[in-house]
Amino acid sequence: MHEMTDSGECDGLSRSWNTVRLGDVAVVHYGRARPSSDNGPVPVVGSGGIYAWTSHAYFDRPTLVIGRKGTAGRAWLIEMPSWPSDTAFYLGLSGAVDLRYVYYCLCHTPLSGEHARTTLPSLSRSDVEEYTFSCPPLPEQRAIAHVLDTVQRAREATERVIAATRELKRSLMRHLFTYGPVPIHEADKVPLKETEIGMVPEEWEVLPLGELVSVHDKKRIPVSAEKRSRMRGPYPYCGANGIVDFVDDFLFEGEYVLLAEDGGRWGGYEESAYVMKGRFWVNNHAHIIQALEGVTLNAYVVQVLNYMDISRYISGTTRGKLNQGVMKSLPLPVLPLDVQQAVAHALRTVDEKLEAEKNRKQALEALFQSLLHNLMTGKLRVNVDSMEVAE
Repeated sequence: MHEMTDSGECDGLSRSWNTVRLGDVAVVHYGRARPSSDNGPVPVVGSGGIYAWTSHAYFDRPTLVIGRKGTAGRAWLIEMPSWPSDTAFYLGLSGAVDLRYVYYCLCHTPLSGEHARTTLPSLSRSDVEEYTFSCPPLPEQRAIAHVLDTVQRAREATERVIAATRELKRSLMRHLFTYGPVPIHEADKVPLKETEIGMVPEEWEVLPLGELVSVHDKKRIPVSAEKRSRMRGPYPYCGANGIVDFVDDFLFEGEYVLLAEDGGRWGGYEESAYVMKGRFWVNNHAHIIQALEGVTLNAYVVQVLNYMDISRYISGTTRGKLNQGVMKSLPLPVLPLDVQQAVAHALRTVDEKLEAEKNRKQALEALFQSLLHNLMTGKLRVNVDSMEVAE
């Protein structure tokens, strides 16, 4: 690849790239109503993507499905026979353009149905046909798509690793909070008892959270996004599910566990609780608790809270809330401190792996967006001669 010239134009761009009208290189078809059969290997694709499966295809070639209603303008790359539904269009492309290149054009500059004067955004066939995009020669289209495909595949691989790591953590949590930190092959030797949180080792005690931690009632002051923009600084501004922003002042100093009070994700294995260290600000959407010295460890408390299904303790329908009184009554297993440490350490190791993969995914997403913009605008060019791109 090479970068754009000092004039702001990429060398050769004006000579080799054309502006193309989508209707001149593709036939825009209406999808059909969803078939009655939902069993089979063929995806049924609507404006929001694949939502069902059927036994036979309506279109037997790779295509782009474009949302017509609802998620109007969203493009879905379908590389197998499919059944585009009646909420979408699908394209029959000519050989003058590369399918994947057109898909990335639609990702970079999406069609929009927001102009439609209806309750839901929608597109007409002419909207799709009149869509224009910059189009280099076919070999360069394929090379651009190849570069973007490579980053996409890396991102998808990272997502699979994240999903597998999350499942590993779920399995590890189920084992640790049922049998304790014992090898799997020794789990059947651990005597268990039934408690309100399920089966646990006989020697474990289950007590209310309020007896195991101190609950801080210091006033939590919410700060509007507008005000936060004027007080940017080094201190984390924390809410129900993590750090929201950074501000120039703090309310708390030390190590605490923050547990979602409202607006949280309280299902089993979700991150409804997290540890904060140092100086930080907390808004009014999180409880602030701290392990009692000699009784519990913050690192253990946060893991067991994330293991529990706290959602069944939530009140309210519009915006669920975990009231402080209910929060203090949450049942937690009480273990010796060295066992708490072992449980927390095992789970923290998985958390570190998960965090590393999340950071990798974030970096790949940023790289993809940067490449998408620069390749589609010609600020970066692909050296076609040095790449092996399938014809």
